[in-house]
Order: sequence, then C-alpha cells, then structure tokens
Amino acid sequence: MPLCTIVEIENHKFSGMGLTPGVPFKAIVLDRGVSGRTLDLFIGDETNVNAVRRLGTQYPKVTIIDRGKLTVNANRERVCRVN
Repeated sequence: MPLCTIVEIENHKFSGMGLTPGVPFKAIVLDRGVSGRTLDLFIGDETNVNAVRRLGTQYPKVTIIDRGKLTVNANRERVCRVN
C-alpha cells in the first residue's frame, strides 16, 4: 500500500485517542514496516503519537478511500499532501 494512502479501518481492536474497538475510523498510511504487513497510521493528533493500543491479535478490514502524495516541504521534510 503506497505511503500517504487514506484508508478506513473496520473490524479492529484498537483503543485510545478516541478509537473504540470495532468502530470504523479513517487514517493516513505513514509507514509499512519491515515486512510490509504492519502499517503505521496517522489518525489526526501529533501530540499523542503512542496513545493507541492494540488489544490482542486482529485482522482488520482496510479499505482504500483515496491516495495522497508524498512530497518534500520548504524545510526538506517529507510530508503527505492530501486533497
């Protein structure tokens, strides 16, 4: 899945940052992990990056909603641009 892809996650067991297990949410893919089976997701608040917990083994349904674009800003930082 390309970086900066906007996804909806369903059938999950995440808790924290306003997430409730089983309630769908939208996120942006920021990293795919070493194996490509793990996704780091941005869910909207940079101040609480590690506040989401996974509750047990899970097999969530991931639906692609849109694709953003990975680009570089004026400070030479990689950023996602979404519509």
